[in-house]
Amino acid sequence: MFLLGVLNSDSAAFFINSVCDKVMNGYLRMKMSYIGQLPIPAATAEEQAHIAGLVQQILAAKAHNAAADTAALEAQTDAAVVALYGVALPAGPVGA
Repeated sequence: MFLLGVLNSDSAAFFINSVCDKVMNGYLRMKMSYIGQLPIPAATAEEQAHIAGLVQQILAAKAHNAAADTAALEAQTDAAVVALYGVALPAGPVGA
């Protein structure tokens, strides 16, 4: 679940958007060589458990109601992942 949280974070989206080729209409050309460059941050067992717990909550909410608003949990997950990378993302939507 920790890895799922990292891969679905704004940090990962920002990285992928910065390394992938852009094609027609702004779509990204996804290749394994690009995805393989994504660094997985080092995390203690407690940090991994925290992120995994947030992901579990998101999945449980969506399993109960696919339209559930999980924005707050997603924001907490993003913040936890960004803290692991030790950087700040630029303001604005990812991929802009």
